[in-house]
Amino acid sequence: MSVLPGYANSNAARSVGYREIAEVLAGEALADGLEERIAHATRLLAKRQMTWFRKESDVCWLAA
Repeated sequence: MSVLPGYANSNAARSVGYREIAEVLAGEALADGLEERIAHATRLLAKRQMTWFRKESDVCWLAA
């Protein structure tokens, strides 16, 4: 799947959006809906992060 051989397991390859774009460039997925797939992956990451932060007792929440 990697567009750049040798980088499939790098931190960048696991970042939000990279996998979706790499799939399109490799011909494994269509570009239609790419923005929505990236947005969905971003929302899932934010949800996982919020779950993790809620379990941390020493997190100091600031008012936005």
